[in-house]
Parts: sequence; C-alpha cells; structure tokens
Amino acid sequence: MCAVPLRRGTTRGIDNNTHRHPGVTTLPTKKGHLSCDNVSKHLIGHAKRSFSHTQGTVGISVSSNYVHSLDSAHMMLTALEMEKRNLDFTAVHDSFWTHAGNIDEMNEILRDSFVDLYDGDVLEDLRESWKLRYPDIELPDLPERGDLDIKDVKDSTYFFQ
Repeated sequence: MCAVPLRRGTTRGIDNNTHRHPGVTTLPTKKGHLSCDNVSKHLIGHAKRSFSHTQGTVGISVSSNYVHSLDSAHMMLTALEMEKRNLDFTAVHDSFWTHAGNIDEMNEILRDSFVDLYDGDVLEDLRESWKLRYPDIELPDLPERGDLDIKDVKDSTYFFQ
C-alpha cells in the first residue's frame, strides 16, 4: 500500500490529489481567473479525504475519485467553452443547465469537450504520471483497449441528459 498521497495531473494541467488544502485555488481562464474555495475544489477534480481514513480506504476510493475527477474536468471544459461563447451555464454534479434557446449549442459543446478530454488514452496518461511520481512502485499493466471510437458520441442522440 502506498503511504504517500496519490496525485495526478489532468490533460488541462489541473493537479489533483487525495488531500484537501485550506485556502483558495485560482485557475486561469481566457477571461481572467476563476477562484475556487475548498468546497468548490471538488468540482475541479480534488478528491475529498480526511486524515482519519485508513490507507485501505484511500486505496479503495482511488478509482471512483479518478472517475469523478474526469467528470469534473469535463464539466470545467464545458463551462470554459460556454463562457468563451458568452452563454449562460450552471451545473450541479452531473446536471448542466442553460437557457432553452442555447440547448443545442450546449449539447454540441458537451460532446466536443468530452471528445477533447477522452480522445487520448487517459489511463495511460495516469499510469505514466504515476510512474514518474512513484518510481519505486510497480504498477500493473493496463487492460487491453477496446475499439470504441470516442468521436461517435458526437452523433449520439442520448449522449448526455
């Protein structure tokens, strides 16, 4: 079991870890900076962890926290693109809202940002970042990749609801 905090960086340069840090995180955007307090840090991929958790609990939560961080990265990419296009956007967890007249454009943005996030090999990226951060830990091989063409989500009627 690893006795150090697990960390990874996203494809957008947001550093994620299993610790909560006090204070404020500032992220650069095209229109300035977005400041996030400890409560909203979770939305950009910081996994919750209290120091009372055992290493086993943290180990079990790695996969779900990783998936949540990818979902959060998707939301952030969507929010940034909506802002770039000057469209209203609100989100809570995996529910995204905009004005009715902007639904079609938001659906396009959702799909494009999803493809942008997953067009590479996110598991290989994670594994490579961990190999650099934790050179003394032997990591298992990744499972064989399937044949899904991630770009097909752009044509999916029910990609996101």
